Amino acid sequence: MPAKILLSPRRITGFLAAVVAFLTLASLATQYSTYFLGYRWVFGMVPKFYFGKEGNVPSWYQSVTLLLAAALLALIALSKRQHHDRFASHWKWLALIFLCLSLDEAASFHELSIQPIREALHLSGFLYWAWIIPGIAFALVVFLLYLRFLAHLPPRTRWQFLIAGAIYIAGAVGVESLEGRYAELHGYENWPYSVLVHFEEFGEMFGILLFLYALLSYLETHVGPLELSFSDSKPL
Repeated sequence: MPAKILLSPRRITGFLAAVVAFLTLASLATQYSTYFLGYRWVFGMVPKFYFGKEGNVPSWYQSVTLLLAAALLALIALSKRQHHDRFASHWKWLALIFLCLSLDEAASFHELSIQPIREALHLSGFLYWAWIIPGIAFALVVFLLYLRFLAHLPPRTRWQFLIAGAIYIAGAVGVESLEGRYAELHGYENWPYSVLVHFEEFGEMFGILLFLYALLSYLETHVGPLELSFSDSKPL
C-alpha cells in the first residue's frame, strides 16, 4: 500500500517560520561580530549569512520560497483551467510573476537598473536606490489589473493576499527607500545601516511566508488536500 503524507499549511509555514527566525538571528550575529567584536570574516560565515549580501544562504532561501509560491500558483491555475474558471489566466500570470521574482532574487537583475535610472533622472535621497521607481510602477499596475480578481476571492484569502503583499512591499520598497537615504548620507559599512537591511529583508521574508500560507490554505479548501504519496511496490 502506498504511504501518504498530508502537507498541512500550518506545519509547512511553521517550519518556514523557524527557518526565517534562524536566518534572521544568524544574520544579526554576523553584524554583531563585525561591528562589536571586530570579526568581519569568521571563516567566511559573515558574507554567507548577512542579509545585505547577494548570492548567499538568505537570498537562496528567498528565491526558493518565491519559486514555491510560483509552483503553488501554477497548481491553482491548472485546477482553475480544468474547471473553466474565468480567472484561470490571472492565476497563471501570477505564477509567472513569482517565477520572475524568484529568478531576480537569485540573480539580482533589478540592481542593474539602479545606476542608469539614477543618472538619467538625477535621483538621490529616498530614491537613491532608483529601481524603486519601476518597482512601484509595476506593483501598482498589477494591483489595478487584479482588482476584479481580488474581489472574487473568498474574503479570508483576499485579506491574506493584501496583508502579505503590503508587508512585502513595505520591506522591499518602503524600508529600502530609508536604506538609500541613509546610505547616501552615511555609507553602508555601519551598524545602523545593517539594522535597516534586517527590517527590509525580514519584511520580505515574512510577507512571502504569509502569502505561502494563504496559497496552501486556498489549495486545501478549494482544490483538495495536498499529499505526498510513496509507493512500496517492488520492481519486477
